[in-house]
Amino acid sequence: MALELQRVVFGYDQPVIKDLSLKVEAGQLVAIAGPNGVGKTTLLRLIRGLLRAQSGSIRLDGDGIGRLSRRALAKQMGYVLQEHVVPFPLLASEYVMHGRFARGNGLAFESAADRKAVRRAMELTRTAPLAGRPMPALSGGERQRVMLARALAGEPRVLLLDEPIANMDIAFQAEMMQLVRDLTLAGGLISVLITHELNLASAFSDRLVLLRGGRVFAEGPPREVISPSNLEEVFGARFVVDTNPETHSPRITISTVKKEP
Repeated sequence: MALELQRVVFGYDQPVIKDLSLKVEAGQLVAIAGPNGVGKTTLLRLIRGLLRAQSGSIRLDGDGIGRLSRRALAKQMGYVLQEHVVPFPLLASEYVMHGRFARGNGLAFESAADRKAVRRAMELTRTAPLAGRPMPALSGGERQRVMLARALAGEPRVLLLDEPIANMDIAFQAEMMQLVRDLTLAGGLISVLITHELNLASAFSDRLVLLRGGRVFAEGPPREVISPSNLEEVFGARFVVDTNPETHSPRITISTVKKEP
């Protein structure tokens, strides 16, 4: 199974995604990074089928995304948004149960399989103690973990994550990244992650994609992509890159040395 984008173009008044190609295979966690406004979230919306590419193609296991129904896509894809407003004061467990909607049998109550999937998802994300609490009463980090549980409860083949560790404590950031990595490997998932946390992306992702101006600027294993010159070109700042002594992945520190005029 693979998710494949070929020469995708999309824009509003101006082009946002420009001739972008990318392939993610089952069992891979691919992190996408870049400055604000380069089309990262738009790219996820295109993959989810919420937007339609103006040219190019997006295929999942050979099938064009545009040919799949919303229900079929919902069965295949779980997602975690950067920000999400819960319109009703749902309990955390009720919110996670909503992740089972596409797999429902059309009845107004959940099945034993639904309850089992929700329980497992909340245990994995360490949100089981939050099950009886209203979503509005949770902290930002707690809500993000419950949102990840909701995505996992649907037992997706594709996991799309838009800043999933935003607002989390640093310990939970690493724990959630490890969880996504483990689930991707064990379940053969296609996982696409948008993040500004370059050091965590470096430590946990199989491949890193740097976007610049709506295009892929660099793509490959983190050790091949993360270099001071690439980072400066993409982010417009100077960086020091060395090696994390524990993970042996590239480690990034922003330079305090001013750029020469």
